[in-house]
Amino acid sequence: MAIVLSTCSANNRTWTLSFAGWRNNPERIDQIPDNLHKSIEIVSLLTSLVFKMKSKLKNQKDKLKYGVHRMLTLGLAYGLMILVMLPLNAIQSNKPKVLYIESSYNEQDSKLTEKLFADSLGQNLTADIKVYDKIQNENLKYVSVIFLLKENYLGNDNDFEQLKTITTKLLLTKFPEKTFVGQLKYIYKTSGSMSSKSIPLDWRTTK
Repeated sequence: MAIVLSTCSANNRTWTLSFAGWRNNPERIDQIPDNLHKSIEIVSLLTSLVFKMKSKLKNQKDKLKYGVHRMLTLGLAYGLMILVMLPLNAIQSNKPKVLYIESSYNEQDSKLTEKLFADSLGQNLTADIKVYDKIQNENLKYVSVIFLLKENYLGNDNDFEQLKTITTKLLLTKFPEKTFVGQLKYIYKTSGSMSSKSIPLDWRTTK
């Protein structure tokens, strides 16, 4: 995974947009562990802040201070980015992966399952679902579900447990237990922040 950062001063919003591109893309969001979202938000805020300072400069002395502050802030941002990416790489390398066959993507089942959630829970969430008919070495489907929540059900444990139970049961009406593996990811976004929780679905016996 790579997060593209730019120091182009011609576009003061480049940094923020780079991270926003990840936040607004469900497939990319799914690649970021839950505990790293806040660090990414901090880097984005630091880098956007330093460019906003430029418009407030009045003289050459201020510009010189701005240059020093910008170098320090960008250095801090890069350092934080490296600290974020190192544990991410370690997590990704140690985490068991379910290798689905991309060519087995089932668009019809994906869209039908999205409609199932839209009809039943459309007032609470929007579902982004991808169904793959095959995974490597096993006769199982792979189902990836990303729920974009319309209210913050993640802030209260009881609310989240109730939502998890309802969404899991609804998914199992379409795909019975032990016929698939996958993941449910719940995301709540505001203009300035994002929180998420992930639930793996895997009924295989651990050896």
